[in-house]
Amino acid sequence: MKKFAVVLFSLFTVFAFSQENNTEKGWIVKYNPTHSIDFLTFPTITFAIEKRINKNIGVNLEIGHQFYNYKNQLLDTIYDKPRGFKANFETRWYWKSTDKRNSGFYNGLQLFYRYNQFTRTISYTQESTSNGFVDTFGVRKTAAGAILVAGYQYIMPYNFVLEAYFGGGYMYRNIKNNHRAFDKSKDVEVEGVDQLFNRASVDLSENSGSTVILTIGCRIGYKF
Repeated sequence: MKKFAVVLFSLFTVFAFSQENNTEKGWIVKYNPTHSIDFLTFPTITFAIEKRINKNIGVNLEIGHQFYNYKNQLLDTIYDKPRGFKANFETRWYWKSTDKRNSGFYNGLQLFYRYNQFTRTISYTQESTSNGFVDTFGVRKTAAGAILVAGYQYIMPYNFVLEAYFGGGYMYRNIKNNHRAFDKSKDVEVEGVDQLFNRASVDLSENSGSTVILTIGCRIGYKF
């Protein structure tokens, strides 16, 4: 995880300082409120920094850290303390500016990495009996991939910045479980109303593999 963050930072540094005759002197520091309520993966407090290489090309580095738990907060047994980390590096192509402050549409390629760990429970029954069981186990997830992004960056008066984005791409995730008794081939998960958007089965190691992903969000910031 730390090695990947170093690689992303190195890429950002190389791109940001690669041209001595850079006509775009501004840096933009941004906050991503979308990541703070991202309960489909895990919520993080996320900040980004962007540098324009020239009028049309920019690079954006974004890093987020999970500061609070959102699953099974009252567990008696903890195998993996909840923590997580997100990082991405994005190269952008800005199209023609829509105003004198350089607002405009852009397309980008984003490379990302995520790490998340926590402890959770699953309620299940066994096919051979009608008895119910509750299993508590640890979960460690990593995910890496690439996303094609489209967005619009609006430079407001007084150098405040607002941008919206969406995109789609490919992700490979690896899920590891520890201290798990639930056997997917023999046991049946009990689904309750509270599990409609939080099924424990999505955190099983059997769900490792590649998948198509979508992203949408916004950022707010300030241009120096």
